[in-house]
Amino acid sequence: MYQFCIENTSNLLTERNSGFKELDSTVNQLVHIVHSIYQGLDSHKNVCSVFLDISKAFDKVYHRGLLFKLKQIGISGNLFNLLESYFTDRYHHVVINGVCSEWKAVQSGVPQGSILGPLLFLIFINDIVDDIKSKIYIFADDTSLMQYIDLHKIDSSFATINEDLHRLHEWSVQWRVDFNALKSSYIIFTKSLNRPLYPPIMMGNSQINEVDHHKHLGVILDSKLDWKNHIVKKASKRVQSMRRISRIVLRKSLVNLYASLVHPILEYACVAFDNIDKTKAKMIEDV
Repeated sequence: MYQFCIENTSNLLTERNSGFKELDSTVNQLVHIVHSIYQGLDSHKNVCSVFLDISKAFDKVYHRGLLFKLKQIGISGNLFNLLESYFTDRYHHVVINGVCSEWKAVQSGVPQGSILGPLLFLIFINDIVDDIKSKIYIFADDTSLMQYIDLHKIDSSFATINEDLHRLHEWSVQWRVDFNALKSSYIIFTKSLNRPLYPPIMMGNSQINEVDHHKHLGVILDSKLDWKNHIVKKASKRVQSMRRISRIVLRKSLVNLYASLVHPILEYACVAFDNIDKTKAKMIEDV
């Protein structure tokens, strides 16, 4: 099924989703996002990125909707019947302290931990990118929108973002997916010290909050894109914690703690912040 989806002449799976794909990763997407932000800043525009939160995405896959989408991409015959059977008559219950709840029918969700589950989720969420005018990036259920803000056309730039969010909201209602606007946020990436007053960003009837920094795919992005929150603060806090116990813990244990708790912060997706200046590079070396 996966080969059918990616080798099809029209490439059935959108390239905007980097999740669960060969030769793609969170790092690939982070590099693309950061590169796009720098392109906007270099062209003297501010950049607005909206980070959306989907509540229990894998558990919300609507079975009838997924079967409809499988038919749309050309899955039919015995394979379709097999997949339909795969979702039919599934039940689950909860066991707490040896006491079982009643059995309940499972009406939605893909079985997590299965080999088939991620691919079925990709197919289900694939058409979320349709008719979206902003740049859209997806990794599994992590969804973000990006729009360059032309300082001479601020209202139209934000109108595009709000229109796209309205389309996403309509998509979520149609396919029974819950976007949590209260847990979603947006960042204005800018080099300016003084910035104009921007219109609100809305999804459904809820206003999305602006933040100064946001953790996306394991990396903390901040409005100045100076990486201090990710490189220095996060790693330094853990080094300080290690220092407090350094007199009572063996050096070998400290090395293991560093290798598991600190070093991954500095190494993961480091290509995304490879262009940092000498001052921040020294901060990494100090850590």
